[in-house]
Amino acid sequence: MEIEETFIGDPTVFVPEMDLLLDRGDLAAIEEILTKKHLTEVEEDKTVAVKRIDLYIWQAILVRRLSGHAHKVVKAIVHERYNDFYRRIGRVETLKNCHSLEKELFYAYIQSEKLQSEVTYHRTLNHILTYIHLHIEASFTLNGLAEALSLTKPYISQLFKQETGQTIMSYVTGVKINRAKVLLHDTNLSILAISERLGYYDSSHFGRIFKKVTGLTPRMFRHQHSETSE
Repeated sequence: MEIEETFIGDPTVFVPEMDLLLDRGDLAAIEEILTKKHLTEVEEDKTVAVKRIDLYIWQAILVRRLSGHAHKVVKAIVHERYNDFYRRIGRVETLKNCHSLEKELFYAYIQSEKLQSEVTYHRTLNHILTYIHLHIEASFTLNGLAEALSLTKPYISQLFKQETGQTIMSYVTGVKINRAKVLLHDTNLSILAISERLGYYDSSHFGRIFKKVTGLTPRMFRHQHSETSE
C-alpha cells in the first residue's frame, strides 16, 4: 500500500507529481489537483483544525523549496509573505476559506519562482522589484517608490525601462492584474473588495484596466473560470 493511501493528513504531500509540477511552475495543473482534493475534503467533512495543520505543512515545504536557491531579494519578499500567510492560517475559520488560502499559497510560490528569473545583478533594480512586490496590495505611485528608495523618479523610470523593456507602471499593472485573477478565481471577495485590496479605490477604474489587459471584465472573468472549474 502506498504511503499516501495511509497518511492521516494531506496525501498530496507524498505525491511525486506535485514536486514535478512545482519544478515546472505549472500552476494550472497544481490547481486542478487542489480542486479535486478540496472536493474530497468537503465530502469527508474535514475539520478546519486539521486543515490548518495541512496548510502550515505546505507553507513550510514551499518556503523551504525557495530558501535553498532564492536570491536575497526574493527571500525578503518570501519572508514577508510567510509571516502574512502564517497569521492568516491561524485566523481562518471555514474549510472554504482554507481552500482559497491554499491556492493562494501555491500561487505565491509560483510567482516567487518567476520573480527569481527577473532578479538581476543591478542593486537598484532589485530594490525596485522588492518594493513593488512588497507593496502590490496597496495604492502604488512612482513618487512613493522614488521617495522610498531616495532616488529621483526620472532615474528609476529610465533604469527600469532600460533593464526590463517595459515601464514601471506597466509592470506593476501586470502584477496587480495577475493577483486580481487569483482573487477572482479562488475567493468569494466582491469585485469592489478586490479592487480596494489591490489599491484601486475606484472599482470602475479597476474594471477598465482589467478589461484592457485581459479582454474581459472582472465579472466576466470570474463567471468564465467558475464554469471551467465545474
